[in-house]
Amino acid sequence: MNTIRERLRAVLEHNTDERGRFAELENLTQISANSWKSFWHGRQRPTCDMIEAVCFRWPQHAFWLSTGITDAKYGHVDAQGKSSFPERPRAKRNSAERYWEMATTMFGWEKHKESNDGAVDEYSAISENNDKIQLLELEIGRNAEQQALAGIEDAELVGELVKLKTGALPESSDE
Repeated sequence: MNTIRERLRAVLEHNTDERGRFAELENLTQISANSWKSFWHGRQRPTCDMIEAVCFRWPQHAFWLSTGITDAKYGHVDAQGKSSFPERPRAKRNSAERYWEMATTMFGWEKHKESNDGAVDEYSAISENNDKIQLLELEIGRNAEQQALAGIEDAELVGELVKLKTGALPESSDE
């Protein structure tokens, strides 16, 4: 997938139901179903608002969507949730996805608060503090998961590097 248009369509195909897709997207993004239909059927290019909305809703795909490459080691995957060439396959980073979900939710609340002149009531202040605690806990979990998986994946990398440097031919998967 060489273009943002192709990658955006892939993310939408993978994350939305074929039946009612445009109404679902309108609900999720506040962008009209007609705009999504126009994009989908090639009558318009994706807008900045569309790309931003999809990146905000599915942040694990944002890096791939904008660049065409993955960084699965840190949870940045393609539309199917995988790494892509030239990156090697990686274990799924579940903690990273949970962290991003909370972070984007909190970001949305901050934008809402800014649009209301920063007004914060006592309940909101307590809730905001609890959200910050939850985000920190998710970040710690994400870091722990990354360290555990990195040890395993790094050992595999070293093994492959040694094979290549010693002239051993890579194993063929063609049988």
